[in-house]
Amino acid sequence: MKKLFYLLLALPMIMVACEKAPVDEPTGPNTPDGPDAPVVEEPKLTLTSEATLEFSAEGGEGIITYTLENKKEGVELSATCEADWVSTPVVGETITFTVSANEGEARQTTIVVAYDTQSFEVAIAQAAVAETPVVDYEMSWARRADSAYYGMPNNYFYLTFGDANETMYFTLALVGAESQYILQPGTYSTIAEDLLLQGTELFIYSGERIISFTTGRATVALDGEIYTLDIFLTGDDNVTYHITYEGIIEKMAANIPTGPQNFEPVAVEAVVFTPGNFVLKLFVDNYYAHELDMYDLAGKSSDYLSEGRYVLGADDELQYISEWAQYSLGNGQYTVITAAEIEITHHSNNTSRIQGFIESELGHHIDFDWNGPVLGFDLYGYETPEALKNLDFKATYLAGEIYTSSQLGGLAPNNYYFTLSDAVIDRNNPVPNSTYFYFDLYSDTLTEDNTIPYGTYPVDVTSSWQAGTVSLGKTYGFKINASGTDYAARYLYTDGVVVVSENKIEAEFTTEQGTTVTVTYEGDLAITPYDSGDDDDDQGSDSNITTDTSFSCTNVTMSANYYGDYYTPDTDNYTVRLYEDPNMLSGVFIQLELLADPTADDWALTYHALQDNSFSNPEDYVNSFIRGYIQNGYTYASWYGVLNGSGGYSYEFAPIYGGTVDIVKNDDGSRTFIFDCTDDAGVKITGTMTTKAETSASAMSAQSNKKALYRLPQSLVVR
Repeated sequence: MKKLFYLLLALPMIMVACEKAPVDEPTGPNTPDGPDAPVVEEPKLTLTSEATLEFSAEGGEGIITYTLENKKEGVELSATCEADWVSTPVVGETITFTVSANEGEARQTTIVVAYDTQSFEVAIAQAAVAETPVVDYEMSWARRADSAYYGMPNNYFYLTFGDANETMYFTLALVGAESQYILQPGTYSTIAEDLLLQGTELFIYSGERIISFTTGRATVALDGEIYTLDIFLTGDDNVTYHITYEGIIEKMAANIPTGPQNFEPVAVEAVVFTPGNFVLKLFVDNYYAHELDMYDLAGKSSDYLSEGRYVLGADDELQYISEWAQYSLGNGQYTVITAAEIEITHHSNNTSRIQGFIESELGHHIDFDWNGPVLGFDLYGYETPEALKNLDFKATYLAGEIYTSSQLGGLAPNNYYFTLSDAVIDRNNPVPNSTYFYFDLYSDTLTEDNTIPYGTYPVDVTSSWQAGTVSLGKTYGFKINASGTDYAARYLYTDGVVVVSENKIEAEFTTEQGTTVTVTYEGDLAITPYDSGDDDDDQGSDSNITTDTSFSCTNVTMSANYYGDYYTPDTDNYTVRLYEDPNMLSGVFIQLELLADPTADDWALTYHALQDNSFSNPEDYVNSFIRGYIQNGYTYASWYGVLNGSGGYSYEFAPIYGGTVDIVKNDDGSRTFIFDCTDDAGVKITGTMTTKAETSASAMSAQSNKKALYRLPQSLVVR
């Protein structure tokens, strides 16, 4: 039989061999049908993962792996599944798909993978939902909370619900797509990791129970402003909670307008942090406000911001708005302000005019013009500045300091910072009815007799510190009013030139108002070399206290900023300022730079002195304070001082250099700071400061940038 079978197979070949090839067709060993023709192999598709994939009732992500050999041009691999509880498979180097949560009995399906004539099937099996009791709750109201308050970005939605009897509250945390500021329809589940169960709890007050959840999903529908939520959650008590709600979600702005808008604040409030630093709040409604972090380094008053023009980010000016400005979306959410400019003028009836514009990173642009009282401003002692006119001023007094290029860290040439006045120059206590002109001059020349170098110095509007120029940012003039409390006139320039010759200074400036100011001085041109007092090293002491000091202060005002992992990745940085009397700008003042344990529930901890400000010993970081130091005439980190009534240090100031600071949070929300410290000369600084309850219970300001915390008396300042 086998012989017959082989004989039958050979018959066609014999017949072909006996046929005569046509004359016009080539034959031979190299023809397509010859013995040397390439062998075309068929595709080969092989499953390399399990033939059956099993899933729990919660569902999840699935992956199928395979190999494919001998691909054909123009042929694609396909993967299909008829079950609607399995997502459309995505074909790549592997095949991925998602199995949705099962709320019923066990189920099965298959995914078919095919290529050309090759194919295989993978069985998908999902377990039935666990038998748990189901409890139904219908909610009566819903409200969105401020995501920023909980440290979450704007696309995180923290929702609170309540029932009609106010016996139960439910909180739900959902995650939207990035840059999504309004909750959108869809299904949010633990599988897709867009349901934050750690922020989801049920509060039942009848039994004073709090239930947290392990798995679940929330389906959201939206019609206009009406939301419909259908929520299934499995609690840590092994009960499934079915929670429903239909209605508006309060503070969920359905439409956030962008583009030019005229904005009329409901109210304007100014909150003082330090003299010359206010947060100006332009209220959108009774709850939310656009917030502008305003700096008035010219006036440095705790009563109000000086008149003038404030521009966002213009840090080289004496009046500016910092980058910590926030635009309110009106629903508890905030976004970054990218441009802002306002003009402030005051009136004698304790009112102010604040006009300008704000732009946000989302495209909002609002123009506003407020004319009325500003909560937090005290203008009863305010005197209207004189109208600017051309001025020809002759100075009789000269004072100033020389900062060498090396003292400035090689960042600038030698700096001659001096003042011309018609009165004895005391920068901490200007004389009433006197006029002062400040000059910020740079030169490559360092004179042996400490005189200002001769030459012609044009005003540099970019304040680049170039040799042979006068930097505009710190060059200005002002007249003090009769009470000595504020400006009677201010002179801010757009252009000018300063000529220094033998025993003579001549300057001519053009003001922002277009007037001309001429300043002349004749006399000795010598000013004082700046003595750092062993600045920035560990030789000698930066303290001017010589005997142990102690204090006990209550009802203290505290301002605090949170900077996250600014210094080290394993600590939380807090900058804290404590004022015994912030209104009078007198009494004990302490500033602390803290590195707290980020795992602690609160920053009320015990802190030790960080022994090395270069951060070379990680074991020493956690729960420490950075010792006080001076750099370029500014005090940084942790300092003790007594204010002189004008916002500067008086006869006492010292770096907090050693010891411990213990912070205790009291039941009323206040904090008590217990100091057992020393300065850099070993002099003891001990005492307690207890804050106001309402101040310390308020939310801490979140920041990400750093500035010098306080400035030494003007006679020591490097400009």
